[in-house]
Amino acid sequence: MKKNMDSFAIYPLVVLEGQRTTVTVVSKMSCDGTESGIDYWGKQRSGGPFTTKKQYSVKVTPREIHYPETKAQKEIGYTVENGSLVFEYTFYGEQEYMVFIDEVVEGVNTRLTFFKLYSVKEDLYRLLPWKGELHMHSNWSDGKQPPEIMYSYARRAGMEFATLTDHYSLQPHPTILEKMSAIDSGLIIYPGEEVHKLGHKMHIVSIGASKCISRMLMDDYDNIKEEALKIAEKHTDLPEDVDPLEFGMQRWVFEQIKKLGGLSVLAHPYWPHEGNATYIPASLSRLIIEEGYSDAWEITGVDDGDKDFMQNVLYTEECEKGFRMPVVGATDAHDKSGLGDGYTIVFAEDANISSVTAAIKNHLSVGCRQYKRADGSMRYMAFGPTRLVRYAMFLMSEFYPLQDRLCFIEGELMNQVFSGQQWAAPLIGEVARHIRQEKRLCFGR
Repeated sequence: MKKNMDSFAIYPLVVLEGQRTTVTVVSKMSCDGTESGIDYWGKQRSGGPFTTKKQYSVKVTPREIHYPETKAQKEIGYTVENGSLVFEYTFYGEQEYMVFIDEVVEGVNTRLTFFKLYSVKEDLYRLLPWKGELHMHSNWSDGKQPPEIMYSYARRAGMEFATLTDHYSLQPHPTILEKMSAIDSGLIIYPGEEVHKLGHKMHIVSIGASKCISRMLMDDYDNIKEEALKIAEKHTDLPEDVDPLEFGMQRWVFEQIKKLGGLSVLAHPYWPHEGNATYIPASLSRLIIEEGYSDAWEITGVDDGDKDFMQNVLYTEECEKGFRMPVVGATDAHDKSGLGDGYTIVFAEDANISSVTAAIKNHLSVGCRQYKRADGSMRYMAFGPTRLVRYAMFLMSEFYPLQDRLCFIEGELMNQVFSGQQWAAPLIGEVARHIRQEKRLCFGR
């Protein structure tokens, strides 16, 4: 689909499994098959709007499971309506389908376009995918850009929701929220922080909590330390390399996030800190997973490929033992570099924080990573429940390249407004509305 996005649009991209679906292929080419469609040798050029004056071939092939009703390369009927090609098909099984459309001239087939669709079962079809950044920093802590600029960069990178997780402050601050509320952006922002206390090896992302937990640690440290030690005393079988105080402090933080209505994420557990050693021992990470302290596991973080790989290895090992933990992806970005290379895809009814955090807790999320190869092509990876990973890989390849380039425009307009260029303000809402409409069409809404 990516290779054809400038010439064709396909609606919908995601269909309900087992139900007959109407698929519309829209040509964006202006050539209409009249004199402008005749080449140098007097022959008709292929392409242009679909027309009843031409003959086409439509074939559909399931990628994985070939049911009796879906024989490979089965040619199906079509109609041409208002310059678009329309066909009906029943997509069986939860899988990717390939659709080939040729123009037939004097018995010779010329490939017009090849694209992919994905069929999902009812429980997943009624949810929509939402792409977001759950861990990034501004210059209110150790980042390099103001919060509003980081939000605009996140939108530029294709995010539909974003959380600033500065150290020692809960974002968005009311002054930042006022700036964001003044524009009609499609980006939804969540409250967040990265809970950290100097002297402790603790980096826990808090999303949606009603208070700044880092500030609580600073203001009442001595009493909290006593509570943490009491928590650790109750756990009599800690691994030898786990400091009881560090364990107790992390347990206290996880409990506070829960009490304050937030989602907790164990951040970059394989972050190489001192002498390339992980900032917390792997045995503590395993304990957090196995006893279910954290709501989610940050399985991708982008700044180090080996780190991401090892986080996935540890997660897989724990799954094999029967322990399951929801996963998310992020970048831990401190400026625009890296934004968009890692993210979370959440399957929820909408992108409001209550829906997204509930979906993550219910294992309806995947952690994603992408990067550009030396030849310019994109490499996509997703981690999490197998069913969702297969679906997410399709979305990363076939849907998000379409949406991302529109989000880039909106994010750049946001950047202009925050830099004092008010001419861009009215355009933000127009682009955001177009993005929402395109998404509804792609998912058959």
